[in-house]
Amino acid sequence: KKRPKGSEWVPLEALPPLHWQDTGKAVDPRIVQWWVVQAIQQKSPIPGPIVRRYLAMCRSAETAALAKYVLSAWIGKDTTVLTHEEAAERAKAETDKLWNLYGQHQYFQDAYQGKKENLYQQNLARFSATFTGSAIDQKGMLALVAAVGDADCVKMIERYIREWFGNRLAQCKALIEVLAWIPHPLSIQVLLTIANRFRTKALRTLAQEHVEALAEREGWTIDELSDRTIPDGGFARPTDENDRPIGSDAILELDYGPRRFQVRLNDDLEPVVTFAEGKPLKNVPAPGKNDDADKAKAAKKAFSDAKKAVKEVVKRQSERLYESLCTQRAWKFEDWQRYLANHPIVGRLCVRLAWAAFAPGKDEQTPEKFLGCFRPLEDGSLTNESDETFDIPADGLVRLAHTCNTPTELEARWQQHFADYEVEPPFAQFNRPIYVLPADQKNATQIKDFEGHILTTFKLRGKATKLGYSRGQAGDGGWFNSYHKSFPSLGLEAVIDFTGSPLPEEDRACALIELSFSAASNKTQQSWGTPKLPLSKIPPVLLSEVYNDLRQISADGAGFDPEWQKKGYY
Repeated sequence: KKRPKGSEWVPLEALPPLHWQDTGKAVDPRIVQWWVVQAIQQKSPIPGPIVRRYLAMCRSAETAALAKYVLSAWIGKDTTVLTHEEAAERAKAETDKLWNLYGQHQYFQDAYQGKKENLYQQNLARFSATFTGSAIDQKGMLALVAAVGDADCVKMIERYIREWFGNRLAQCKALIEVLAWIPHPLSIQVLLTIANRFRTKALRTLAQEHVEALAEREGWTIDELSDRTIPDGGFARPTDENDRPIGSDAILELDYGPRRFQVRLNDDLEPVVTFAEGKPLKNVPAPGKNDDADKAKAAKKAFSDAKKAVKEVVKRQSERLYESLCTQRAWKFEDWQRYLANHPIVGRLCVRLAWAAFAPGKDEQTPEKFLGCFRPLEDGSLTNESDETFDIPADGLVRLAHTCNTPTELEARWQQHFADYEVEPPFAQFNRPIYVLPADQKNATQIKDFEGHILTTFKLRGKATKLGYSRGQAGDGGWFNSYHKSFPSLGLEAVIDFTGSPLPEEDRACALIELSFSAASNKTQQSWGTPKLPLSKIPPVLLSEVYNDLRQISADGAGFDPEWQKKGYY
């Protein structure tokens, strides 16, 4: 049959070769070509069970290469822009037309300082970013990526979404569908990040729907889904017959055939190749003449993948642990130990933090009982601030320790403990500036301590984005006036209101107004007038940390201007 109309650009004749897993024989290239054609015909990026079964019958490394090739081809087609010559030609024609029509008007002369060249350069920049077409009609070919994509595909998709969300919303939605099916743990972690933090609400909502569907299929909460799908990069901690970790290191084995090497994480959480003697190496050794060439090549790729995985996990899980600190999430001790402390990568973050243990209350009238603070060690044991063994009952609860939930005398001792052992926590837990809600503001719904503090919109954007906030929805006039930070485990979002900025953004002075909290909404449009929650209902640690976010943002500005309302920052 003929190819689907419009898909002539799809490079079917150049698809990477595949081999059958059981026999090792080459898959007829025509079969692979028509898997792609049928996927395009079905017009859905969600892989059906038949194509998943077909691809599972092939060698996994080769199907991953096929997925990357298909995804690269699709993205390349979708993001192709005019050549410089084409853009220059269009810019010249547009400039001549506009200059002839409006060049004699004073406002037009003022806008371009009387220079036609300035108008040309503006048009050249616009046409240089003009797409020549779209690959949305061939989104069905992404079903192959969804069926067998790997971590590299996940990163390519994430880069595309972050770069083109403003220009290619339909394509970004299709790629979120792909993320929901890619059988790699990093895909779920990226989906969770988009659901919690992404600036475009339509994409956040779609990602959240897929996250909830994934969690429902497994019978887990979203937090449990997050814990159970953290990539391990191929590292594993040896365990005994009781599933307890042996030794202090997680290991990745590299097989060269006659030779084997072990990869461990160093103190900077970087994978290094270790030997019985000699210094650790940050790269795998070159294969020798007696090594198996194919195994050495696979080992080199495994090491490269491990480096990328470790970097991703450390970044994402550090952010997630900090959110858990803010929300004071509680883990059952056995879940915390299995999915965090014993995880080959996250476990190395856990040993750099202090944790608080609680005995659960028997009912709503019986409060939890504070049992003390501890730190897990590399060998799996737990120690307190006095270097004594710490025990937690089987039904105990674990939270991250914080100034708000730790007695003052223990706080100082933990700071000394970290200093003595030269442990550098990924974020501050103790000696934090604490915001305590004044007694006369128990029913207040906003904090106005920094109202009228002046900074520029770009400084506000940079600081807020770094702290995990995303831009609020723009109104009818093309202005937005808020930044939002979601805490999905509590169903809350923090909202920082300011005097506003137009879209497209330009750097201009603005004034902070207030901080408030509201129930998180899954609606794609901004819910104007969403009720603000009483501050007394916000967990103390969360309220204090978000208040400190606002304090940090304000510190980047010029300070308080008593006449901010008169100066027209709106």
